[in-house]
Amino acid sequence: MGVSSTAQRLDKLSAASRLVIVIGTLFVAASSLSNIFVNVYIWKVDHSFVAIGLFNLLLYASLPLAFVIAGYLAHRFGELWLLRIGVILLVAFFMIILMLGEKSAHHVIWLGIFSGLGQGTYWFGYHVITFDLTNDANRGLFGGLSGLFGSLVSMVGPFVAGYLIVHGARFAGYHLVFG
Repeated sequence: MGVSSTAQRLDKLSAASRLVIVIGTLFVAASSLSNIFVNVYIWKVDHSFVAIGLFNLLLYASLPLAFVIAGYLAHRFGELWLLRIGVILLVAFFMIILMLGEKSAHHVIWLGIFSGLGQGTYWFGYHVITFDLTNDANRGLFGGLSGLFGSLVSMVGPFVAGYLIVHGARFAGYHLVFG
């Protein structure tokens, strides 16, 4: 397959579809920089597997709730607003962690729920927009490119975040990554 045939295949994607791939890739990059280190941060502050387990349990338990709420909101506001709401919730989540600092390990219940609601709302909107912008002819290409770029940034993100955390003073690296 030559360069011209690849260019022809990319032409099957609309400008909006390509923009959604970029947005999804940036979101996965930001998530890979920060989400994995929430658990490490809780451990460094509290040294408790129970706190980490509770945080993750409530994060994943709140995802279905987020999808139900997002389904309701999608009819009222539209899918693009769900992307925005999800990002706003996650920004607020990390701002709360930064404001609470070392006290955040004592609020893992609410932090887990908040993170799950933000992620669930974002991903619901993303998937509905993906379905709306693609068709049978280009959905595979869209999914392949989205998966490729998402995988690449999710492999690099933790290494970059780890480098920043290790080379930061005490919790300064975490503040940079979460910020």
